[in-house]
Amino acid sequence: MNLFIYKPNDFFARCIPLCYVMGAIPKEATDPNLKARIGYRVYSVILLGSALFFNSATFYKLFEMIIRRDYVEKIITNYMLASLHLAGIIKSLMTKSKKGGWLLSRMIEFEKKVYKSNDKHILTLYRRNIQAFRSLSGWYFVGIVIVVACYASSSIFRPKEFMIHGNETIEVKQVPMMIISPFDQHDQHMAAFFWSTCTGGFLAIYFVTGDLMCFGFTIFAFCQIDILKYFIENFSKKSQEIQNYHRCEPGHAFRIVQRECIIMHQDIIRYVEELNASMKYLMLVDFLPGSIQIASLLYQLMNNLNAIQIVLLGIFIITLIIRLHIYCNNANKITLESEMIGDIWYQSDWTEMPLDVQRNMMICIARTQKPLTITVADFQNASLATFVAIMKATYTYMMFLTTF
Repeated sequence: MNLFIYKPNDFFARCIPLCYVMGAIPKEATDPNLKARIGYRVYSVILLGSALFFNSATFYKLFEMIIRRDYVEKIITNYMLASLHLAGIIKSLMTKSKKGGWLLSRMIEFEKKVYKSNDKHILTLYRRNIQAFRSLSGWYFVGIVIVVACYASSSIFRPKEFMIHGNETIEVKQVPMMIISPFDQHDQHMAAFFWSTCTGGFLAIYFVTGDLMCFGFTIFAFCQIDILKYFIENFSKKSQEIQNYHRCEPGHAFRIVQRECIIMHQDIIRYVEELNASMKYLMLVDFLPGSIQIASLLYQLMNNLNAIQIVLLGIFIITLIIRLHIYCNNANKITLESEMIGDIWYQSDWTEMPLDVQRNMMICIARTQKPLTITVADFQNASLATFVAIMKATYTYMMFLTTF
């Protein structure tokens, strides 16, 4: 029995094995063998349970720091890391859920249809989106690895801190992330430093896994829209091909192509609605503390202003900003692309089509007047305006923190 058997997918490529190793892949993409599924489920529960335990330990340490009224910088830094890791774990759990399984199954089935079509233009469109996602995921993964390395090493270059212990003043030895540890931070500093780094790295992998899967799900949405737009733009050409192949009347050929376009549009609508149902509360968990997270890093940078810290923490800040922009930009693109479908229907040569096809086209255009959206809970649509609002809130929190 091999636990590590999964259904391959060209779109996600290396993200599928990463997600699988982290125990976050849904059962729809695992080995159909019952024993293998049970074995993987146990493996998954152990890994995800460990991640939740370590993240809970971080929040418990945060609670301890608040109770003893520790430095504000330490409290907000610990909150920033704990909230980021929690968002990553929740996204990984979403990927593993039934809704995540449905989204992934939809992608696998759609990819099979694309390759089966043997249409060069459709394959080109699909591979272009695949390449866009692979480039994004590759750079993002490398960026997070650099961030983890930089943040772990940044604690070495922070200014020394001291505390009074009895009649002595001793140096407070620092670690990358404050977490409950089996090692004493002062007497066993190297072991505590290694424990903190490894725990933070383990949680960071869940953070990356959740983000990459969510990026892929959103990019796949406008990948489908691109292919639908191609069909509509070439409506007459596709109808002529069907007419020549089946030797049928032009009106019948128009109806066949329109039916396929309507079915494809309905599938896209359902996909985006399911995606939004899965992600809207994740967006709230992510976006709500997003400005606080960036502000806390900026505050930490201001209090440890030197060339090394500017580089190490600056990379972290830039990565968080880019990450939020990716989410907002992808959601904004889904909305804009879905609105364009109606324009493309209108620009087609509808005058030569039968009346029933024209009436159906009007219904299709009317449906696009309600654009597809990814929302932040049920409050507002995620868009580039949301990104600007987060940046404005970051400035507000930054000004607030400087008053302490």
